[in-house]
Amino acid sequence: MYWLKQLIESVRKFLLNKMSRNVLTFAFFILLSSIFLLHRKFSIEGEDKVKIEIHITDVPSEKVLACDSIDTLTVMVRDTGYRHWFLNLYYRYHLDRYQVTRYLFRGVAHRVDIPLAPRVTTGSRVTIENVELIQLISQELKSEKSKVISVNPERYDIYYYNRDEGVSLPVRFVGKPKPEESFFVSDIKLSPEKVMVYAAPEVLESLREVQTVSYDPVNFSDTLIADINLNIQPGMRCEPNKVKVALVTDKYVRKVMKDVLVECINVPDGKRLEIWPNKVTITTDCRASVEAAILPEEFQVIADYNATLASEDGQISLRLVRWPNGVNENSTKLSTNRVGYIIEEFGKP
Repeated sequence: MYWLKQLIESVRKFLLNKMSRNVLTFAFFILLSSIFLLHRKFSIEGEDKVKIEIHITDVPSEKVLACDSIDTLTVMVRDTGYRHWFLNLYYRYHLDRYQVTRYLFRGVAHRVDIPLAPRVTTGSRVTIENVELIQLISQELKSEKSKVISVNPERYDIYYYNRDEGVSLPVRFVGKPKPEESFFVSDIKLSPEKVMVYAAPEVLESLREVQTVSYDPVNFSDTLIADINLNIQPGMRCEPNKVKVALVTDKYVRKVMKDVLVECINVPDGKRLEIWPNKVTITTDCRASVEAAILPEEFQVIADYNATLASEDGQISLRLVRWPNGVNENSTKLSTNRVGYIIEEFGKP
């Protein structure tokens, strides 16, 4: 404990020193002045934007909400600086209402409960007008000095439907994934493939599918799995509201097919179209998983007799018109694109 005695002795000497007492006195008055200025600043009334949570409660079991049960409104409140600070502190750090505000922030408005059951009618929408919204928020402020100036949005719509009115619709992936070079997306798997959709009858009649939000990942080579939200229109609810997508990748490999026979088409009776060369080599990129199964006979390269009618140099162009599954047609190239030809006639006396 020798170090503690030394510490106490050092503190005692510092406090007894005249220069130290002057410094402490000066620091005390600076602190006192700062507290006074802050008190005056926070005591002045002003306007500030705060976030108020809307909680939809008391939802009948046979109903399903088409909006989130918890939403947020932006409220312009006129109040003192102290209360503005408490409101913003709550929203920024999401302090628990019952563990903290019960003692420290009593009366600070940060949540408004709207029971749905008393408002349910024969329709599918409940509208909380601006006047009622301001009244509900003002009740939560619990202070005569706090005044709600405006609420954004000005009114709040609650959409709800009967659970037996839902329709199961397929989900369609939307996006342009771009994997790394030499890779491609071979399959897109969605889970679940169908979701339950709740909406107004006229909306359900026009829907044939539910699309995801656009998902455009880049530079990936392995199978990519992600949770993607559905593109949900206002007044519509999907259960679930997101799906798991798996972008299955495969790798392209170079494949060379030699001696692919060129087929002549549209040749009139009594004529024969001879071309040279009559075989070509095809170079293409194909899936690694099907590379070994691809055969030359699965490609079709044609020379059209009708092209000779417009030929001026004794050559015609070749076209690749058929290729097997798993081949990247954009990368397919022929060893030659133009060939020479001779037209022979036969069968005449």
